[in-house]
Amino acid sequence: MLENKPRNDFLESLRTFDEMTLRAVSISESRIGVEHTGRQNRVLMAFAKMTTHAMSIHLLCGHSAQQDHAAGLLDHFSIGTLTRSLFDASVMTLYLSEPTLSAAEWDLRRHVLFLHDATNRKRFLQAGDKVSNLAKPRHDADSYRQYKASILKVIEARGKELGLETDRIEELSKGNLVFMNGLRGAVREAGLDLHQFEFIQTYLSSYVHSHPTSLLRTENISFDTPTDFQLDFCKLCLATSETYMDAAIRRVEAFTGHIALDQNGHIQ
Repeated sequence: MLENKPRNDFLESLRTFDEMTLRAVSISESRIGVEHTGRQNRVLMAFAKMTTHAMSIHLLCGHSAQQDHAAGLLDHFSIGTLTRSLFDASVMTLYLSEPTLSAAEWDLRRHVLFLHDATNRKRFLQAGDKVSNLAKPRHDADSYRQYKASILKVIEARGKELGLETDRIEELSKGNLVFMNGLRGAVREAGLDLHQFEFIQTYLSSYVHSHPTSLLRTENISFDTPTDFQLDFCKLCLATSETYMDAAIRRVEAFTGHIALDQNGHIQ
């Protein structure tokens, strides 16, 4: 019987991915009950999201790995979608924990995040209120305006303090940005390979959004027996995930576990 190389490669990638996942779980568990700054707690939340995605990927791959090579569903669609989400959570973990930030830089960064959150919540709560036809809407326009004004005040003050140009402060004040220098800027800042990121992010985005790349080549997919394509695709997801997980794990190990590891002190 010929060796099934794609399956063996997939199983080896799954083994090392599982080892990385166990590392992440161990770190998350060790931080429970430990006093942290507001920034550290947000880092740990993003890290927990990454770890949960990894655990879900393990469950999806593990079922197929336990089956005979000729049988067993390998849901590469969901694995691709979760992998893309894992990358996002890893990058956010690194973005929030960037060690070179001063207190003023962190305060500006977090208020840009607050503004995006407030802007996004306004959109979906307004839409939800229209659907639900509630007597008392969940979105309070006056409260939102007051809250947004308080965020914008900090963004303007911190921006000026840090010497940002007026146009730049205006851009940060629109509520459209998650990462101050864009997602690719966050990837560069984290020291990750930008070319690898652009390849895998673009490829897996088609699985998140059910774009043609994820649907047209049905001859390479089987729902009864994983094809070589599905095995290789999942191997790619697992192997690439390890790079992002390793970077996030090393950062969280260095930045959390004690409140004093946040050099800027406690900022809620």
